Amino acid sequence: NNQLAPIFNAGLLEHLDGLSLHAYSTPSPEEKLFPDIKLVKSLLSDHGKVNLPILITEYGWPALGVGGWGMPVGELQQARYLARSFALLASENIKAVVYFCMFYPQDPGWSVMYPDQTPKPAFAAFSTAAHWLGDDSRRKADTLAMEIATAILLAQNAQENFRRLGGDFAHQV
Repeated sequence: NNQLAPIFNAGLLEHLDGLSLHAYSTPSPEEKLFPDIKLVKSLLSDHGKVNLPILITEYGWPALGVGGWGMPVGELQQARYLARSFALLASENIKAVVYFCMFYPQDPGWSVMYPDQTPKPAFAAFSTAAHWLGDDSRRKADTLAMEIATAILLAQNAQENFRRLGGDFAHQV
């Protein structure tokens, strides 16, 4: 985020309707993601753009790593980080959040679905957090999103996956 200061100082903010960030962070949301968002908001404030919408257009944690990028955190920790990050981002009035990703075959550790399209604990965390935030009347105008392709996959597979796994799955998270 220190990379943003020179760009902001050059006058870029005068030409933006919003600020989109890829906000990958390790280790935890509280240790990196949340402080980074606070820093960006401080920079925006310093430049008179306190109301400029911030959109997190890609972020996440790998449960395991095979592609060589991102520090693996394990499946339950991935789910915990996802849920906590949604709450933290909501508390900072982030306008859109796109979690990476529903299914990424090149490095499935990042995915919230297993290769057989059954949900990981992070899938339940995403679903629960999105439902909770969607029910908050103060956030009705805000957006939670996943990539369009993954949202289509979610709609096609969610009912079948939860029917097969039963209600106990969500309680693991």
